[in-house]
Amino acid sequence: MSDGTHDHHRVLRIYRLAHMNVVPLNIINEHLDCSGIQPYRCNERFVLALHPLPHCGTGRYKQYNSCRFCSRKLRHPNEYQFCSIACKINDEKPTAKESTIKPPAPEDDAGAGTGHSDKRSSPRKRSRKGVPMRALLLKDQA
Repeated sequence: MSDGTHDHHRVLRIYRLAHMNVVPLNIINEHLDCSGIQPYRCNERFVLALHPLPHCGTGRYKQYNSCRFCSRKLRHPNEYQFCSIACKINDEKPTAKESTIKPPAPEDDAGAGTGHSDKRSSPRKRSRKGVPMRALLLKDQA
């Protein structure tokens, strides 16, 4: 920092490996528990990914051999449960949705029968024009 107030802080280097931000395992292991996170090998050193790589697919590996948080396929599912540091941290902390979920309030019967509730629950913005009809088939008149 230019103002000199953070001169005593240690700097943690973040490296780039195959489109991932990674940190060396031996350095980050001093600051947090890295057990269960799959390491990668980079230049004769083990590194951990900060965030998972974006992946496509439906998460078909969800039952086995995948990250517990993001369903990314793991190389050694018997040894590791997470693909990155972010997945382990997000899996361990309670989500805001779990702590703020409230049961829905019961609806009044006063609004029932007005006919508006069906239109609001429909995902369409406009209703269809009606039942589609086929064009008439004309026979050749020659």
